[in-house]
Amino acid sequence: MEKKLKKFEELINYRFKNPSLLKKALSHTSYVYKPEESNEVFEFLGDSIIGFYLAKELVKLFPNMREGDLSKLKAILSSRKYLFELSKQIKLGDFLYLGKGEKQDRGGEKINITSSAFEALVAAIYFDGGIEEVDKFLNSFFSPIFKTFKGKKIKINDYKSEVQELFQKIWKKAPVYVVEEEMGPEHNKIFRIAMFGVNNELLIKGQGKTKKEAEQAAAKSYLFSLFPEKNIVDFDDFFIEILD
Repeated sequence: MEKKLKKFEELINYRFKNPSLLKKALSHTSYVYKPEESNEVFEFLGDSIIGFYLAKELVKLFPNMREGDLSKLKAILSSRKYLFELSKQIKLGDFLYLGKGEKQDRGGEKINITSSAFEALVAAIYFDGGIEEVDKFLNSFFSPIFKTFKGKKIKINDYKSEVQELFQKIWKKAPVYVVEEEMGPEHNKIFRIAMFGVNNELLIKGQGKTKKEAEQAAAKSYLFSLFPEKNIVDFDDFFIEILD
């Protein structure tokens, strides 16, 4: 166990004064006997710390950007999908403490488990070394993307809004989204949405774990069918387009 933690410390370039904090950050609920021994509370704090870090850095980078666009950009960069991609850089999934069932189910490769552990790790570093160490740690991940943004114009939107804007320009109307089917048990439903055009013609379908997610999936598919060459980066409900 000690060797495992030390190896991970080398990967993240941070040595814990209190290794038990790191152990807790890496401990999934399936691994511990009591919920309070897991990384869930650390995850809660880490989410807020990352949000604060991104807010201050984005305001520095884009002092004249509208509040709504700053919020969208922060949402992209703090999304589970994005944090999961960052966690791969330090092989975080390989170092998680998981119960037998989650190990067999390859829990270290799951977006929710690993992104949550990334948030918990940030909280552990905060408790161990303070906010300056957190900034150093997060800078190692976010500085490259901030450099990509610097001096560029960026467009931030979600697929549904993008489609609506397109419809308003051409037809002066918005598309209609209709729930076509709800599948699965109450705690794990899948929604299938149909998107209809201005003449009530079926344009495309999408599905997701929520109605919003299904609508976004339908809108995304529709946009890609119209503009397959569109240069966008997909993170959850939002995308970023870098303009020259």
